Amino acid sequence: MLPPPRVRTPGASPLKSALEAASKSTSGSSSSTSTAMNSPTINAVTRNAPGFLSQRERRVSQNLRTPAPALFPTLHGQRPHTHAHPAQQSHVQPAVRAGRLPASTNEEESGRFVRDFVEIDELGSGEFGRVMKVRYKDPARCTDVFAVNKSKRFEGVKHRLRLREEVDILKHTSDAAARSSDTSIRPARRHPNILAYVDSWEEDETLYIQTELCELGNFAHFLWEYGRTFPQLDEARVWKIMAELAGGLRFIHDANVIHLDLKPANIFLTGEGRRKIGDFGMASVWPRPSPPGEPSLIPGQKPAGFEREGDKLYLAPEVLQGRYGKAADVFSLGMTMLETASNIIVPDQGEAWHRLRREDFSQVELDATPELWDLIKSMMRTAPALRIGILLVDAHPVVVRARRAMERIRSRYGAVFGASPLGAVPEGFLDEILARGRHGADDADEDKDDWEMDLGA
Repeated sequence: MLPPPRVRTPGASPLKSALEAASKSTSGSSSSTSTAMNSPTINAVTRNAPGFLSQRERRVSQNLRTPAPALFPTLHGQRPHTHAHPAQQSHVQPAVRAGRLPASTNEEESGRFVRDFVEIDELGSGEFGRVMKVRYKDPARCTDVFAVNKSKRFEGVKHRLRLREEVDILKHTSDAAARSSDTSIRPARRHPNILAYVDSWEEDETLYIQTELCELGNFAHFLWEYGRTFPQLDEARVWKIMAELAGGLRFIHDANVIHLDLKPANIFLTGEGRRKIGDFGMASVWPRPSPPGEPSLIPGQKPAGFEREGDKLYLAPEVLQGRYGKAADVFSLGMTMLETASNIIVPDQGEAWHRLRREDFSQVELDATPELWDLIKSMMRTAPALRIGILLVDAHPVVVRARRAMERIRSRYGAVFGASPLGAVPEGFLDEILARGRHGADDADEDKDDWEMDLGA
């Protein structure tokens, strides 16, 4: 059953308003941007936008062969999240509290939240904290809206340091964006497919993290609602989603960070329909630095005391053996894209869970082109050494052409909804990005040759 909506809005939903605005802003434009409201994707999410959800059964995939009930349970606890930002989670056992903690340098500002912000809504809450939609009290900035993630009170020095590691990761990726040679990233100091960090501080033994607000919720909610309405997402949109997420994960890995909890619930949708990877609570700089005075780790060696385990549904098989690396993120992205493309309910246990980690996809029915199937399978190879790297995923010829198509629309009309994977797909778009036909065939051959050279073909 769907959980009850956390935010009740008497008027139109944020998603529907965004769709209507996008439709108006692109009227009179090309077919790729002018009919956003006619998209079945949009119809699905508009009818079931956050704030207007009824208590109904979770979708049953029409693209997965009927399994034994024990292998494919239809419910996974409280998944998926229906709010824009999940509550902060500490994924370690906290140390026993031993008195008041020392203040952090330059960031212990008692009462700052109450002094500077107005809480508009609660986006989510749980055992590990709460997430709020806020605006500034300052009249000059009162139109700026953000998300603020408030942790639960520190339970010891180790707990505090573990929570602050997420802040360190967010600052690290922001610095990487500022140093980027990509002119589309450096001026804004943020990657378009990474949740933007704004600020953080401590007060009353609690950590606050301020980020941009993603108005349309998370990707898990979208997949849930869409999957209950349509048997399968059309492949053109799947390639657009792949292009956005591969670009975001490549940036993370290029910054020498591993996410370790990549899944639909940690991917957020902005008002213009972009997907952004967020929730870096499990992330780590990689290779992880050795403690002071200890020798450097050899490649593949697990750091002493390092334990991270994200959502089991999307977990790479080697992580269960304590083997970490960038390949684990690629597997999780592959599982996310398999769910996106096929509308399966990802198993959380049993033989079905193991089959997907043994490269056995016989249980999945996916009506897709060989190009998409082959790419997803290459991302989900059992052996990390045989798994495709995110650089090659991002440089896949079809991914590159899908990204170019979205960028062409943005360069002409700005950050409109029609440029996103949720926007309308013009007739012939899939054939265009697959390079089937004369249009773009020369560029397609060149892209494919470059990619195969990178693969060593």
